[in-house]
Parts: sequence; structure tokens; C-alpha cells
Amino acid sequence: MAAIGPQGLPIPSGLERILLQGGNMDDIDRTQRDSSEEKQRFLDHLEKQTIEHIASIPARERKKRTRALLTNDLVLQRLAKLIVEQGFRNRLEDIHCGTFPSSKSGDGTDIKAVSPYGEIPWNRLGRISDDEMKRINKGAVDYVYNFLTNLLDGNLWSVLEKLRDNDPLPY
Repeated sequence: MAAIGPQGLPIPSGLERILLQGGNMDDIDRTQRDSSEEKQRFLDHLEKQTIEHIASIPARERKKRTRALLTNDLVLQRLAKLIVEQGFRNRLEDIHCGTFPSSKSGDGTDIKAVSPYGEIPWNRLGRISDDEMKRINKGAVDYVYNFLTNLLDGNLWSVLEKLRDNDPLPY
């Protein structure tokens, strides 16, 4: 669940906080390179500004702005990328970060995994365990649920405005 700020409003996390300040993925990378203490101070400052900014706009106006922005197809395309990035891709990084084998044939048919029970052809090998898949799905569902709840409550309209003006995930 999303953290709740002192005024009862959800505190956007990760990319949403940086987007609210007009940032992009370079800003995320820079905060990841900073020491964790500096990063935490930066994120605390953004949270405070975000809460104050959201609280300064009446709920009815936030919902009105949200509805208007959700009619923009470009905003919806960028919003879809944001949800996938935060909901799934980041959860897959721990699994993806290992060494991936090279294939001379190019299709992986020449790669085999060796187990105590024999060789498994690469194209038949499961790469994500059931437990990992459960964690990925649960995390993604929790993220999307919280994101949509905040979006429909009008609390992320300023994220939509930033998505209208800038594509933070240009791939």
C-alpha cells in the first residue's frame, strides 16, 4: 500500500515523485548513484513538496484535471509504459541481472542446462520459479492497485501533466 502523508494524502513513490518535480530517468539514475543518506534526503524533500502541492488543489479540481488528461492518447501511452516499468520491469531486475548464455546457432538450441537429473535444452528451460513468479505478480498487482486508486482519486493528476509534457521512459 502507498504511504500516507500527514494530510491523509498518498505519497507517490519512486518515479512518480521525480516526475512530479519535472524530472526524468536521468534524475532517477543520479539519485541511485548518490549515497543512500543523500538519496533519502532528496526523496524526503520531494515527498514534502509533493504532499504540499497535491494538498493545495481541491479534490474536485484534481479529479477534473485527471479526467481531462486521461482523454489524451499520448498521456495514456506514456502512462502504460510507466505502469509496466514500475509494476513489472523493476521487479524482474533481480532475475534478469544474471549471466545470459551466448548461442552460436543464434536460436539457443545449442545451449543446455545441466541438472542432477540430466540436461535440459535451453528452449525448454523454465527461467522463473513459481515462487519468483508469485512475488512478481503480487508486487505488480499491489503496485497497479495503489497506482490506479491514487489516479482515480485525482492524486496523480500532476504526474499525468508531466507525462503529457515529457516522456521519462523514451524507449
